[in-house]
Amino acid sequence: MPPGQWDKAIHFSAYALLGAATAWALRPGSWSRIGRAWVGVAAFGALDEVHQHWIPGRSPDPVDWLADSAGGAVGLALFGARTARRESRS
Repeated sequence: MPPGQWDKAIHFSAYALLGAATAWALRPGSWSRIGRAWVGVAAFGALDEVHQHWIPGRSPDPVDWLADSAGGAVGLALFGARTARRESRS
């Protein structure tokens, strides 16, 4: 990975964990609920980027938000699919 791109991997990983935790907490069970949860995770990422405007040494970056949103989607999809599959078996 090129230097300077680790930041994006960290954003992706952190928001994948947030997405998985959100799916675990909500137990969505349906793809429409997972989609709505993703909107919440992506909005949280956007607010996180905006608030960096006021943090010394930080600045908002739309590419970081894309990494946040993609990571959240992966975390939600993986954990949400696992939860939905388990619930359909019972």
